[in-house]
Amino acid sequence: MPRIKTRILLGPLALTLLAALSSGQQSPPDVILLNGKIFTSDSAHPFVEALAIRDERIVAIGTAEKVRMFAGPQTKRIELGGRVVIPGINDAHYHCGFEPAGYHLLLKSMDPAWTEVAEEVTAAVAKTPKGTLIHGEIGPAAFEDSQANRASLDRIAPDHPVMLDTWRNTEACSIAQRSLNSGSRKT
Repeated sequence: MPRIKTRILLGPLALTLLAALSSGQQSPPDVILLNGKIFTSDSAHPFVEALAIRDERIVAIGTAEKVRMFAGPQTKRIELGGRVVIPGINDAHYHCGFEPAGYHLLLKSMDPAWTEVAEEVTAAVAKTPKGTLIHGEIGPAAFEDSQANRASLDRIAPDHPVMLDTWRNTEACSIAQRSLNSGSRKT
């Protein structure tokens, strides 16, 4: 009889102790990603199938079964269905979306021909003081034209920095270089 009483008393005591210990654990994750191919950057284990996120931080990785154990009732579960996830890719690859000061080219389409771009740059040079930045976005038609290059921009706008997507003429490169050399980011 004493053994049975001891077991009966120890059972609830063990459960109470377990509950007390687990209450000191961190809160469940906000989101878990399950059943995917999640890149880890660890050469020993380059991919896992699940991860848990709390407060915008990865708090657990592993199998879907293991990560599911961390979830609470409010945890959002996202089923990846085998899709690839690369955590942090937005932190490492960002397109700055600012509009620089200067004259913005108003081209007729999102994919203008180089001749239209050259005409618009020429018109902008005539309208703006020397040194004014001329900028605009161009598509593949102008970008892939063999006449579209830094030398052409230099002939059209020798005293104006010109930026067309990623192209810069010599004046724009000079300003950028002077800015880098002086430690100033102002253009």
